[in-house]
Amino acid sequence: MSTTESQSTKPLITDDELRALYRAGKKIDALRELRARDGSSLAEAKGYLDSIMTADDFAAWEAMQAARLAPTEPVGLKLEWGMPQSLIPAGVQLAWGARAIYSLHSYETKRDRRGKVIQRASTEAIIDLLPDRQSVSDIRPAPLIDERRAFGDWINKTAIPALKKWCVKQYVTSDSEDKFELTEGRYMLIASPRGSCGYLYITAWLAPASEDK
Repeated sequence: MSTTESQSTKPLITDDELRALYRAGKKIDALRELRARDGSSLAEAKGYLDSIMTADDFAAWEAMQAARLAPTEPVGLKLEWGMPQSLIPAGVQLAWGARAIYSLHSYETKRDRRGKVIQRASTEAIIDLLPDRQSVSDIRPAPLIDERRAFGDWINKTAIPALKKWCVKQYVTSDSEDKFELTEGRYMLIASPRGSCGYLYITAWLAPASEDK
């Protein structure tokens, strides 16, 4: 049998078979078979293929593409700023980190000409959190906005003020290696200058709920 005879007796692909190729994510193969069957241009083949597809066919094709683009391994927690990520316990899905500008200022007692004290000796911890030196990582399948907002409020209203008090009490200079740790329920924060002479590295996270562990 000649090659020409073999090609002429080859069964032509059916519309159902074209749809099956499409659903399997093989759109290019479907177009190739369709053009061979009808002798159509690529544009004509695309138009015809779209016309015979159902909503279920489109959904199946999109699901196939999404599966192909999905990462082969789960994306883990990643913070650009803050303390070493190795300090964050396994299983944490929500965390925040920052590299703040840090200094410890001491003010001497000042008196007026009459000897009245107008400023008492004090020490203040300056922690300047820059917007572009902070990062948040939330890898939960469905991030909870209220929980994330509460986490941020705890950092700003509880953890950072406590950190400032600790820096003053311990007289933590910017070249220190001292480390601050605070745990309150599921909220945790750690910080240290890490001998940087100008920075304070801070990381906080939300520990997994007991049922999530």
